[in-house]
Amino acid sequence: MFALRVGAAAFGGLALGFLGGMVGFGQGRSLLLLVYWVAEDPINAPGTNNAVTIMASATGSWSHFREGRVAFGVLALMGIPSVVGAFLGGFYGGLVPRAILLVFVGLIGIAYSYTLLTDRGGGHQNRRKLSPAESDSAWQVRAPETRVSGGQGLKAISLSFAIGLLGGMVGLGLGQLRLPTMLRVLGLDPRIAVGTSLAIGTLTGCFGFLGRVLHLQVDWAVLAILGPMAMLGSYIGAKQTGKMSPQRVMQLMGVVIGTGSVLLFWLAYTQL
Repeated sequence: MFALRVGAAAFGGLALGFLGGMVGFGQGRSLLLLVYWVAEDPINAPGTNNAVTIMASATGSWSHFREGRVAFGVLALMGIPSVVGAFLGGFYGGLVPRAILLVFVGLIGIAYSYTLLTDRGGGHQNRRKLSPAESDSAWQVRAPETRVSGGQGLKAISLSFAIGLLGGMVGLGLGQLRLPTMLRVLGLDPRIAVGTSLAIGTLTGCFGFLGRVLHLQVDWAVLAILGPMAMLGSYIGAKQTGKMSPQRVMQLMGVVIGTGSVLLFWLAYTQL
């Protein structure tokens, strides 16, 4: 059983890290289930999961950053409200039943998934026209200076705060809701949105992890196996993002967001 758990941790970390690096948000729910299965003490699972997610997200973000797929203006515009909202959401998380919140998040995710799969999920006001070569090549896609009007900025800040607040209340990063906001409100290229969203997820995850590491609620043995494999998977996945067309990235986002949203309904049922 020990060998089986080690193998599951290594392979699962690699696969989930790859998927997270490619679509721009950590696979926190799936990773948490994996950590619960391989960890010695269940109480250490959330802290260990946070640590693995941060390690994988940071590695994927670095890969996206090196290839120019992180828009720093958007990172500040949406990252700061997300962090503040996540803190407040965690503080007031017990005011609303978690099952209701999970159903609400799941319904929003299903709607976003539909818009992405039908190619209706991206705004076009800021997205520059790409040549055929840029559409098919990762290496030429660079984050431009994003011009944001006052109305767009206010809307992005408000939605980021709301997503952070909701994520803090349910204990999830909710990158699957932040990504469509970047596409619809700010009109980012999907590949740049992936890199920027992953960077924001890294920052918000760090704040959630600090509270647990101070109590030493981390399974260091599991972290030593799962963490490096998730980092490797995230790095490889981030490389693949730039090799896909914007349309393919949006379709992949839609599939992953839709699947994760269905899982949220099951998770809400377990809370009842």
